[in-house]
Parts: sequence; structure tokens; C-alpha cells
Amino acid sequence: MIQGVLWISRQSYGMLTIGHVPFLWVLLFYFMTGLWIWKKNGQNRHIRISLAYVIMIILIWIPMARRKSLAFLDVGQGDCFVADTKSGAIIFDGGSSSEDQVGRYRILPYMKYLGYQKIQIAVISHMDIDHYSGIKELLEMGKIKYLGLPEIPKDETMKKIIGIAKKRGTTSFFIFSRGRQITTKDGSLKVLHPQKNSQMEKNAASLVMQGKILGYRVLLTGDVEKEGEEELLSEELERADILKAAHHGSKNSTSNEFLQKVQPKQTVISCGKQNRYGHPHLETIHRLQTYRTKIYRTDRSGAIIFFKRRDG
Repeated sequence: MIQGVLWISRQSYGMLTIGHVPFLWVLLFYFMTGLWIWKKNGQNRHIRISLAYVIMIILIWIPMARRKSLAFLDVGQGDCFVADTKSGAIIFDGGSSSEDQVGRYRILPYMKYLGYQKIQIAVISHMDIDHYSGIKELLEMGKIKYLGLPEIPKDETMKKIIGIAKKRGTTSFFIFSRGRQITTKDGSLKVLHPQKNSQMEKNAASLVMQGKILGYRVLLTGDVEKEGEEELLSEELERADILKAAHHGSKNSTSNEFLQKVQPKQTVISCGKQNRYGHPHLETIHRLQTYRTKIYRTDRSGAIIFFKRRDG
């Protein structure tokens, strides 16, 4: 009997993760309980029980109707973008060079807050620890269904991550290069960079994804800089509602030419407090200010969250 219960609990359907519980949800729960126990055999019992069932249905429906969102999590000196979509949770990067076990203690709690046991797809832009460490932890825990990697020559780090994914039950992994895309019920993200089997330096060859999701035109840039950013200028770059500034706001990224094409309304810089790299660099901040984009920084504001547009 006990072994059977333990086996069920290990299955995907063996545990219910409802996510963040609104205060109204709690009030309705106690009100429903009161209806059940108050004068159990008194008059109008059937009416009260029917009302309790109605409230129970509402309690189940409220978490499902939660407003979807895009989030840039505070992972210290690193990157982590999370799209909460009708198709599940999508992560673009998830790592830190300043925080230990960022997957277990930063990313996974947010997944549970959203009500997910597993991440639908996690994409790593390139093989720097501040972009993959948390995803690696989550792979080891069996929390990622699909894995996306850049289509570049495999180094030892990538081989190790692929090995973990295969061993820990990840359904499949995808190799991304220019032209491929992720499509959800709430929009899509298309790979602009790098080209297949790019020989560029690691940062320059970072995955760059662009698309419209939850009503926002989003541009995710990894650590792309210099040669990679110059190549992007010849691609189909569109204006962005939300730009994730490349390389944590490094002066070697986010050039004037790039900003001229993208014209971001809002820019998110993901970096750690008082990091040893001096990110974001003042030169980058000044360039962004020139284009009058609203700047958000995870080192100052923590997680940056954009809720789905009503018309999105």
C-alpha cells in the first residue's frame, strides 16, 4: 500500500501544484468549509451544499485564470527570462556566476509560484555559467521537458549538459540556429542568430530570439556583442517593446546602430549588485537614455515582470 502511494506521488499526475494562492481564494475556501459544517442537518441544507459546490468550482478555476506574464528573474550576475504561456513555462537562459544553486532557490520557486511542476522548454543562449548553471540544476532534478541549445560546435560543457538531459528524462533537445522558432498559443519567438555551425567567439555566437509573445514584441540577446551584433544588423530586426540588453549591459554590446533599428520602448538589464565587471557600463546606459527607453535593472528592482496585455 505504502509503496503504491509513493509510486503515484512520483508520477507527473501524483502531485498538484496550484501556484500562488490569492487572498480571495483563501476566503472562499473558509466560507465553503463553513457552509459544510454549519447546521449540517438544518433547513436549506441542500441549498448550502449546492452553493459550496459552486464555490469549489470557482476555487479550481481561479488559478487556471491567472493572468500570464513575462519575467526577468533576479539571479544575481546572470540571466533568466521566463514566459508563462498557455503552452507552459518557457525559459531563455537561467544561470548565475554570483549565486549558488540558483536553479533550486530562484528559478524553481518561481515555477511553483506559477503553478508548474516542470518547465516546458528551456533554452540556453551559450555555454557561460551565468547563463546555464540553473538550467543544469533543473535538468539534474528532472524538471525540464524540452531543452534548446545553439547550433554551434559542441564543447565539453554542452556535451555534459546533453548527457544530463538524456539521463534525467528530458523528452528531447533541439538545436537552434537562424530561422528556427518556438511557437506557443500566446505567440512565437524566432531565432535570428547565430547561423548554423557558426565559428564566432562564444559571446558573439549567442542565441538571439525575437518575436511577439503575450502581446509584447520581445528581443532576447544573450551575451551577443561585437561581430555577432554587427551580423544582426543585416537581419530582420524589428522594433521591440521589451529588449533584454545583451551581456548584462556591457559597453561592447547595444551599439547606437543596433538601438537605431530596435528602438526599444523598455529595456531590461540583468546583473548582480556591485558585480566585479562593473555591469551595466555607463556608456551603455547613456546610449539607452539617448533613445528614451525605460530602463529596468534587476540589481536595483529585483525581478522585472510584465503582465499579458489585455489586447495581446
